[in-house]
Amino acid sequence: MRLVEQWRRLTSELPENWGQVKLDVAVPRAEQRSRAAALLGPAGPGRFGEHLRVSVHRSGGGIGPDQAEKLFRKLDQERIRATLTLGAVDEREERAAVARGSLA
Repeated sequence: MRLVEQWRRLTSELPENWGQVKLDVAVPRAEQRSRAAALLGPAGPGRFGEHLRVSVHRSGGGIGPDQAEKLFRKLDQERIRATLTLGAVDEREERAAVARGSLA
């Protein structure tokens, strides 16, 4: 299954209030690993053996879900076969409503 399809399936199973996901991208072919890391460069991947690790943020710092999908599509276009697994999910913190008073 292509990475974009894996990503879409994974996001469809995330809780509604997810804020950040940590992903493991397993690239079994050693000759493709460096290229995969380069294509995932905007996500700042870490390398651990045959695995690359990236974080996707729903809001705020880092790459968002749409950017992640674009990066995964690039790997698919270059026929880099990889397996995407979920490492961790952090829930988005709800911002407390701030009471606004009159400035007058």
